[in-house]
Amino acid sequence: MKTFRDIMTTDIVTISKDAPVSDAVLQMTKNDIGSIIVIENERVIGILTERDIVKRIASKNKDCCTLNVSEIMTSPVVTSPADVPILKECFDERGFRRLPIIEGGKPIGIVTEHDVTKAMKELALELLANEVKRQTEK
Repeated sequence: MKTFRDIMTTDIVTISKDAPVSDAVLQMTKNDIGSIIVIENERVIGILTERDIVKRIASKNKDCCTLNVSEIMTSPVVTSPADVPILKECFDERGFRRLPIIEGGKPIGIVTEHDVTKAMKELALELLANEVKRQTEK
């Protein structure tokens, strides 16, 4: 069975909780990503997403240059070890779209809802192909 390690993105972007939100926005834009992992002492303490920015800044006419990341990030954040089997249900039931992957408490990757859906689709196609092969060999 595939694990989160098999599908995670390892090229992650992190930011300090004390950084201005404007720095986070620049990093997210530069790297074409929808979230950034927030760290303190190399440990994951939160996540800042596009949705956080829209809900907590843009919709309330606040200035992202005067707020720190810690003021609008989602925290605590759910994380997972890398070698856990992929469970789409955890995304569906908990309603989150991104899952930081940690090892020794430090971030090593991120899995998105899209990554999980793609992996499940590939698994279904593989199972179907195996069943077709088995049926034709009879």
